[in-house]
Amino acid sequence: MPPRPPRSRTLSALALTLTLFGTGAG
Repeated sequence: MPPRPPRSRTLSALALTLTLFGTGAG
């Protein structure tokens, strides 16, 4: 695992986490 992944991957992971949290909360 790279110490600093590309922004695209970070954004993707963030969006996925947000979606998962939203689904769990909703």
